[in-house]
Amino acid sequence: MGGCVPDYWLCVTTGDNWKIIRKKGLWGVSKSNREVLDRIKIGDFFVFYIKRKLIGGAFKVISNPFIDHKKIFDTRGFTENETFPHRVRLQAFSVPKRPIQVEKIIEKVSFIPN
Repeated sequence: MGGCVPDYWLCVTTGDNWKIIRKKGLWGVSKSNREVLDRIKIGDFFVFYIKRKLIGGAFKVISNPFIDHKKIFDTRGFTENETFPHRVRLQAFSVPKRPIQVEKIIEKVSFIPN
């Protein structure tokens, strides 16, 4: 990695999957989003947005993308055979005990103009 500048990614998830991500240190995407995951590198950071205007925390990517079809993520709203098999391993970087309401931090976030 020496000298590489990490990229920061905003990942959208549900409350149920947030619990799984936090517990297992894994993020997975569907086949249709695989090409995005292929651009991620070890040392990048993921910031998790939990649907309903919450920020869960930040994690550091600690593995290259890999495929695992084991069903661990909640797939409500997707096909019954979806497993989000394109995955990376994560390490907690800055994760509060409880998710933070977006409204409480929105003025401090410089990449959101409005």
